[in-house]
Amino acid sequence: TLPTSTALPYQCESNSRTLSGKVFGQEGRRVIVDRDCLLLEAEQYTQPTICHTVHPISEVHIVKDPHLAYLDADKLSGQLTVRTPLTGDTFEDNDTMIVSTSGRYEMRNKGIDVFVESINRLRFNHDLKKKVIALIEVPAWMKEARTDLVERLQSKTKVFDTPLPNPVATHRLHEEDSDRVLGMMNWLGMRNDKYDRVKLIFVHYYLTGDDGVLNKSYYDLILGNDLCVYPSYYEPWGYTPLEAVAFKVPCITTDLAGFGLWANTVLGHDGTVEEGVQVIHRTDTNYNEVADDISNTIVRYSTFDAKQTAASRKAAEAISKKALWSHFIKYYYEAYDIALRKAIERKKNM
Repeated sequence: TLPTSTALPYQCESNSRTLSGKVFGQEGRRVIVDRDCLLLEAEQYTQPTICHTVHPISEVHIVKDPHLAYLDADKLSGQLTVRTPLTGDTFEDNDTMIVSTSGRYEMRNKGIDVFVESINRLRFNHDLKKKVIALIEVPAWMKEARTDLVERLQSKTKVFDTPLPNPVATHRLHEEDSDRVLGMMNWLGMRNDKYDRVKLIFVHYYLTGDDGVLNKSYYDLILGNDLCVYPSYYEPWGYTPLEAVAFKVPCITTDLAGFGLWANTVLGHDGTVEEGVQVIHRTDTNYNEVADDISNTIVRYSTFDAKQTAASRKAAEAISKKALWSHFIKYYYEAYDIALRKAIERKKNM
């Protein structure tokens, strides 16, 4: 079984143990358990045989615990559809950058908070060479598509010179007053005024192509991005940045994400946006530095000419191909081999 969830980071074969009354391992049976549960269980035993093999998704999940064995491990129109009807501003394709973040609505872990902060700082950076439309594509408690926006989108009039009220979101939310993204934007004064060169828009719907506003799938929308930003505070691997670079969209991530650590390993140094993946150093205490680094990277990318942009996109595609399963599957074979060999040894000694 391949790990497909950040909540289930380890592939294990273990003896029968219980935790909180739940059996998570049986004799001769392969199971997947949560890392923290595994460590809590391991602490209760002195023998290093609780688990035959632990297969971490990335270096983020390598646990050097004495009780455990471990292994080192071309723009589409979707985003732009709402630009003028929502904000009343005008945008030229060659003078506009589209930047987005996406994932689960985890304000800190997914780095949504620092993304909002970085976009806010971008508003005051005079070195920015283009307008920026920044999108937060994160599902929330969506109520309905904005009827006033839908009316404009369906109107034969294509020029709108006034913004809609509160032009920061494409849909209505339940309990909007308590939403953390909207609250942070309001606190920072990010209201998408007509003449703001940087605008942040909250798209809080599962992007399956039927949201009533954009009406495009998530993967269609990725194709329209200039940059994707995933400034995770905690991420065992990170499929979103890998998906971005697979679509030739350079991304910004951190070294607290497994993908970021892996990219640094592949490149042999901290990745840069010129190489397709900008890997920002992140710790518990450097929130402001991370926000500045994201903002400055977007500014730098806005200065790229067509040749530099094409080179960055080509580099993004190249690094994505190094993450194909044809390269990674050998580690799973190795993990299963270790587990099976130790299971055979254990049975011989029974």
